[in-house]
Amino acid sequence: MCGINGILQLKNKSHPENLDKTILDMSNQVIHRGPDDYGAISLGPMHMGFRRLSIIDICGGHQPIHNENKTIWSICNGEIYNYVELRNQLESKGHEFKTLSDTESIVHAYEEYGVDFVERLNGMFSIALWDSNKKQLLLARDRLGQKPLMYSIKNNQLAFGSELKSLSQWSNSSNQINYKSIEMYLRLGYIPEPQTIFKNTFKLLPGHMLIIDSDSGKPKLTRYWNFSINPNHSRNLPEIKETLKTKIDNSVKLRLQSDVPVGTLLSGGIDSSIITASASAAVKPTQLFSFSAGFENKNYDETESARDIAEHFNTNHVQEQVPSIKPDLLTKIVWNLDEPFGDSSAVPTFLICLTAKKHVTVALSGDGGDELFGGYTRYKNIKLIGLMDFVPSEIRNQLLSLTDIFDKANLIESSHFARQLDRFRRALTTSLIEPKYRSMVSSEIFPQILLGNLLNKQTKNLIETKIEEPFLLNIQENIDEYDLVDTLLYIDTMNYLSADILTKVDRMSMANSLEVRSPFLDYELVEYASSIPNKLKILKGTQKYILKETFKDILPPNILSKPKKGFSAPIGEWLTSSLKDIALDCLSEDSTKKRGLFNHHTVNKLVDISILTKSSNPINPIVWTRLWTLIMLELWFREFDTSI
Repeated sequence: MCGINGILQLKNKSHPENLDKTILDMSNQVIHRGPDDYGAISLGPMHMGFRRLSIIDICGGHQPIHNENKTIWSICNGEIYNYVELRNQLESKGHEFKTLSDTESIVHAYEEYGVDFVERLNGMFSIALWDSNKKQLLLARDRLGQKPLMYSIKNNQLAFGSELKSLSQWSNSSNQINYKSIEMYLRLGYIPEPQTIFKNTFKLLPGHMLIIDSDSGKPKLTRYWNFSINPNHSRNLPEIKETLKTKIDNSVKLRLQSDVPVGTLLSGGIDSSIITASASAAVKPTQLFSFSAGFENKNYDETESARDIAEHFNTNHVQEQVPSIKPDLLTKIVWNLDEPFGDSSAVPTFLICLTAKKHVTVALSGDGGDELFGGYTRYKNIKLIGLMDFVPSEIRNQLLSLTDIFDKANLIESSHFARQLDRFRRALTTSLIEPKYRSMVSSEIFPQILLGNLLNKQTKNLIETKIEEPFLLNIQENIDEYDLVDTLLYIDTMNYLSADILTKVDRMSMANSLEVRSPFLDYELVEYASSIPNKLKILKGTQKYILKETFKDILPPNILSKPKKGFSAPIGEWLTSSLKDIALDCLSEDSTKKRGLFNHHTVNKLVDISILTKSSNPINPIVWTRLWTLIMLELWFREFDTSI
């Protein structure tokens, strides 16, 4: 795993004298992604920088890497899992390799197949490739978006990097906050791709390439991969189970390739348990590490289940107890997250990666299992919401208006009545929009109506476009042809998975110089999963039925039957104890007024009803999530010394 960055001078402009130092500064911002090696090169208008975490060909895998006559150069963040097969094919065609690195297969594949080479790669990657003959830069990101790549075009230069921190070394003075991104963050807890927190700076979408000619300066964005929900009802259950298990096992074996120790991140849930089971069958069990992180609060703790799995498969298990989170750790996490990010599970993810790095350099995770096989509760709920479609929309709109009348304190109320009202309103709101937007609304943190109370007038005026426009940029046109569950599964796979789950895992693992690989996200496995009818994913209320059925003879019965908890954190406890002071400071009237985004009366009321409450009523969990989202935004502004 690595960090990449570069600057391309456009339209034959003169090259600034200090560009090499800029590349070094950009690279040093992501040294945590690659502490083992540094490489850089200037090739006329193209300047590349690279930080390396050595995984394969430790001695010979230095980058940037080139072809035989040094006309093609590449840097890559990630792993190409099928590089041995690809290398053999290319050598049979006469290509000569100088290293055993997986990255060298990229330059030769480009020589042989042109821009179509990326379709032959099976891996997680962000790639920058320079063709000196064509004076052309190619940027490519893996199909599911496991590895990040940001870019911006300003002042006749294109700059790219694995993180925004790198790009800030290139043009820190011109970074302007994108207010629309702030609204998206408040509603979703993350910023959907391709947007970033800054104007004119973008994330390359998963499954896309960007090609730009240095002479013309005109970028061309191309999608090279997508998948369709295409249920195949002709296969019987035994056939599906056999094929699914084979594909999962093959994917795990590919991701066990490494010249350094490997382990698994074992949460205790069904997905990570399957990955651990498959990995233990592919290597000697005593050679496999497994890692889990738990909380004293048993409502959030799954270490007992993780320990059962570890004992069942005889792994070297390491368990970490998550302590009370201190402010200095939280600010460190904020810095590594790179832009505002409200998913509180980033904290335990950071800590489990910190523990794993003490023993291994590579770890396998179960990421993607929920999105592919129907693991979230909202997939069941969406069916119930779909029943509301039979009620005339006029009646539903009237009911929605009534909920607003009853819920004058809609942002902060924590009574049982308010919680039920919030659920009913959310269901009504979701039912009144197009199915393809229901994924977004069903999981919103601050729904649109609540933002009306939270944002001040000035901020509202700066937000012009509808959130739906950027939210579905990576979604195929025929999404309306899918049923409700398939629509949600597809959108979550192409949007939420990359922008939230994989972003969290990438940043928190790289913060600890740990490479995390996700076997469920092998693109061939993803394509096969999309052909399994959703009635086999959610059957009679049982989520991920086909996964459980496939591995029921391998996993302990108690793992298959236990309810899903998710990798969440007790943020309510933290915000009223170890993080109380920093929370009150971030949400104080002085801080709110200084930032100039929010109505401080609304924020004050939210704090009073939660952190400062003396009420015996339990706080609605969504209130803690909303608080956390606001705090993480304020900490981001402070950590990156950014003002509105």
